[in-house]
Amino acid sequence: MLAPEELDAKVDEIKQLLQRQSWDGYIVGYGIRGDPSLTAHFEALVNAGREICPKARMGFDTHPLDILETVERMFR
Repeated sequence: MLAPEELDAKVDEIKQLLQRQSWDGYIVGYGIRGDPSLTAHFEALVNAGREICPKARMGFDTHPLDILETVERMFR
């Protein structure tokens, strides 16, 4: 688990990664989405994705083991 101050740096790092290439989609995991104390970080990631790669599909998994299912659902 990352400390909140580390999460701010990770959000910035993810924004930089999103800007480096074109993306067809991205997934925000339940680990950040499901924790109410991380809501601001979740919102920052969703907004970054919408701003930086507006044509990319957005997916949300419920468990690390359902990533494939999430990707399949995103691109049906």
